[in-house]
Amino acid sequence: MNLVPLVEAGWWILSGYLVMGVVFTAAFQIRGLQRIDSAAQNGGIGFRLLITPGLIALWPLMAGRWLFPHGMPSPESPISPRRSRGIHAVAWWVLLVVIPLLFVTGLLWRPAEIVPRRESSGLKSSSTPSSQP
Repeated sequence: MNLVPLVEAGWWILSGYLVMGVVFTAAFQIRGLQRIDSAAQNGGIGFRLLITPGLIALWPLMAGRWLFPHGMPSPESPISPRRSRGIHAVAWWVLLVVIPLLFVTGLLWRPAEIVPRRESSGLKSSSTPSSQP
């Protein structure tokens, strides 16, 4: 089974995600940070550099907070502990199912037998003894 196209597609998806994250982070650092957190408005360049990797990785969540500020819970009105526990329980059950499925899928996709690499024809390795006297 040839997995090269699947791996290439994964790399393209990851690259696109990261590029969109970098573009979003640049716009968010300039315009959106003040709207979400007024305390971050006075943050210096060190603070902005510190949060940049997290913004690139979590850009869909921050885009949701930026575009729908009233639809997301804010620090002033956090979600209830009961709802938070429910969300965490769902996440744990999803991980409990997904991680073993990924592991089993990897085991099923691996080659049954590893074929050793052959030397190219016509060239002999200098480390193998010659049968001629």
